[in-house]
Amino acid sequence: MARAGGRRAAGSGPRDEHRPPHPPGRGPPAARDRLVGEFRAAVRVGLSEVAPAAKGTKQPPARCLLEFLRGRETDVLRFVDDLDVWPTNNTSERDLRPLKTQQKISGRLTSEPATRHRLAVAPAT
Repeated sequence: MARAGGRRAAGSGPRDEHRPPHPPGRGPPAARDRLVGEFRAAVRVGLSEVAPAAKGTKQPPARCLLEFLRGRETDVLRFVDDLDVWPTNNTSERDLRPLKTQQKISGRLTSEPATRHRLAVAPAT
């Protein structure tokens, strides 16, 4: 709660001033609303500028991407609601790189037990 005249406002508990304004693991609603609004506006503009292909012909790749984004807004913007989700997949790709390198060196992981063993030995990052 806000303080009035240097003192805590009436009815505010001792921990109120330390409580985050949004649930743990979630970003501020104002930031979320701004990002979602910008995303929707960008998709709308893109769809208005990239005309659909004539019936029976292949859609332009840009149109396919825009329709994909429009239909999967929740998945695309998951990082906005859940701060444990990274906005890019760079971390995931870095985590997989040692396994792919080992796979290339050895030719491949030939069996399920060998794969399990390799994953058990792989360093946790």
